[in-house]
Amino acid sequence: MPELYRLTDGAVDNGQLTIDNEIDDIVHSLAQRIYDGEKITYDSDLFNATVKPYVDGITKGYGKSLADVDWYTPDFKTLEKLTENVFKFSASKNYNTLRDMTNALIGPDGTIRTFDEFRTVVDHMNAKYNHTWLRTEYNQAVASAQCAARWTDIEKKAEKNPFLQYQAVMDANTRAEHAALHGVIKRYDDEFWDKYYPPNGWGCRCEAIQLPGKNHKETPAADIKYCKVPAAFKVNVGKTGKIFSEEHPYFMQRCKGCNGKPQNLAVHPQCIACLQGMGDCEKYIDNCRDLWFKKQSQKAQTTRESIINSLPRVPHGKSFKYEKIVTVDNNTITIGKRWPGETISKCIAKPNFDITMDVIREYDQWITTGTRDAIPEQGKDHNNVFNVYRTTYKGHNIVYKTIVKSNCEVLYFVRVD
Repeated sequence: MPELYRLTDGAVDNGQLTIDNEIDDIVHSLAQRIYDGEKITYDSDLFNATVKPYVDGITKGYGKSLADVDWYTPDFKTLEKLTENVFKFSASKNYNTLRDMTNALIGPDGTIRTFDEFRTVVDHMNAKYNHTWLRTEYNQAVASAQCAARWTDIEKKAEKNPFLQYQAVMDANTRAEHAALHGVIKRYDDEFWDKYYPPNGWGCRCEAIQLPGKNHKETPAADIKYCKVPAAFKVNVGKTGKIFSEEHPYFMQRCKGCNGKPQNLAVHPQCIACLQGMGDCEKYIDNCRDLWFKKQSQKAQTTRESIINSLPRVPHGKSFKYEKIVTVDNNTITIGKRWPGETISKCIAKPNFDITMDVIREYDQWITTGTRDAIPEQGKDHNNVFNVYRTTYKGHNIVYKTIVKSNCEVLYFVRVD
């Protein structure tokens, strides 16, 4: 791969990636091991050092990291696909780097190079793979993540704003083929965006702008000056999550259509390297999900404690009892301390968790306004019988259940729709 990335005159390198000496130290250590006869097709230290800039690039471009977003949202799903792609890409790059280093043991005359000669070749190789090319790949990760974030937003607003317009920067650095697409208008679901949604080349600065409203005229196909987009860029990163498609030279032909879990592990050592990388990816995503749940749990605990501490109590001998309330249809309910925990456990992983936390904090504003259903509800996994109450508050439908006991009803659970 002597010239992997040929940046055209129109491509812009933002030069924002700072590369420290860690990668160089790792490569020098690998060079010694390879020269000593060790066969290496995957190295976790090199993998981790190269995948980190891509992940950082995704966070910078998207404006959020996996750990920052709710795991059930479109943002999480998009970031997950982007992350899986760069991990797979890094594993393939890892394999290609180590393969080229191993091949460099033999000089052009067919004899084994001296270590000093080998180290010089490896240093030159490392400068390309892990400095020049890594910087280009980082810039691509940033630009692609920006476009993916924009696509997620486009889909959210597509019903009211279904038209997109291709927008090139139109300055001295703009490539002629990209300038030719400037101003093209197509619906967001038109297949045009499957091939021409930016970025459309290394260092591409084009955008797809969502136009307000529905009254726009699409550009006829006959009026479009279709540019020649490299095969590696004929993807919609917002739909596919592919910052680096399988057309990239790091990937093999058999990577196309692979689900990341090749069945025949003996088919190629690159497949094994890829599986190792994707195993690290799974750990990374699980860690991000765990961090998110930890933040959710902390918020839930704070909410639960706040509610319990605010519950009205009345003296009862040497202790106290929780106060009872009367609903608008004249039913009496005891507000105990169990219901916040039950509510939280049932909604902590649901999309409306934050709204539910806000609503139950203000339970005293709506709890008396509920009206009871005529027919009680039988518990599914136990013998408890529940009365079901319904009310509305701040535009939200609230359903809350009470456990029916011999002499009272006790608030058990709240659901916010």
